[in-house]
Amino acid sequence: MSEQSPEQKMDNLNKSSASDNSSEKEFLDQLRHSIDSVDCDIQTLINNRAKLAQQVATVK
Repeated sequence: MSEQSPEQKMDNLNKSSASDNSSEKEFLDQLRHSIDSVDCDIQTLINNRAKLAQQVATVK
């Protein structure tokens, strides 16, 4: 069984007539985890770019 994307989960929450605070909290926690993961990836890319820029400066 495939895992739902965040968009699919949000659609399911929006379609639900009764608000389930537990599932909403879990969904928000998953979204926050995804954001943290993207932030980590961005920081890694920025650090890699800085290292490359230092190498360019060294060559010049």
